[in-house]
Amino acid sequence: MNKTDSLYRILPVLLAFTVLASSCKKSDPVLANFTTDPTEVFAGETVQFMNASENANFYQWDFGDGSSSILEHPTHDYDSEGTYKVILTAIGDEDSNTASREIIVFQSYDVSIYEGVGIEGASLFDSWLDIQSVFNTDTTYFLEYLVDFEIYRHITYYQNEGVAFVFFNEDSLLHNEDPLFFIYVFPPYAGSTTKGIGIGSTMPRVIEIYGQPESIDEGDGFEGYWYDTQGVDFYSYDSGLVDEIDIYSIAASKSASLKKPLIEYLKKNRKFSVPR
Repeated sequence: MNKTDSLYRILPVLLAFTVLASSCKKSDPVLANFTTDPTEVFAGETVQFMNASENANFYQWDFGDGSSSILEHPTHDYDSEGTYKVILTAIGDEDSNTASREIIVFQSYDVSIYEGVGIEGASLFDSWLDIQSVFNTDTTYFLEYLVDFEIYRHITYYQNEGVAFVFFNEDSLLHNEDPLFFIYVFPPYAGSTTKGIGIGSTMPRVIEIYGQPESIDEGDGFEGYWYDTQGVDFYSYDSGLVDEIDIYSIAASKSASLKKPLIEYLKKNRKFSVPR
């Protein structure tokens, strides 16, 4: 037998061995990975999920709220406030792998609180007559004489709307022409500030959005974050959530009629005014 014949006899065996070896070679492992944009949203906003998995050809998404998808790059809207764990399972020919991320969803509000200006339907320095023309449901009235300042504080509560208005004058009667100086909002008020903070938002979220408080008012069962230069304060009553938002004019705190000591007194003593 010559060398050529031997080669032809061996060649089919070599080819078969090569094919068998190739078929036994293990594929690269699956690596699940993804990014989200954004990672923090308001309820109703859309989140885009970008799949960055490797060596996979099938995908299963669990959005953490009972919804799922098999798309490679899905989008999803969350309806309710909360923190949701999103899990991606990437599946290949021989194995699978998972990756997870958290999405933080904040409660969605309509903007109706304007820091240092007022709320929808009522602006600071509007008259009592103006307020009555917009807010005309049942109200509770509170009167207090501030001895140190020789001035009367008048507060009108609209419980069903979750709002209270504060007026000042030098006698015990509230007059139609008296101007509005403070606004308190509390449950069930449903609007938000221009930066998206409303009743029920978390106090840490307030700091995240507004920055560190310029002052803190705290005592037994309550904590308040003051933002004097923005004309807004946020109060929590042992809940960790925003239970009350106070709106006042930046200009008023510097005026001759409402000097800083009076503003500080009113802000520190407002906690006794809004009924719980």
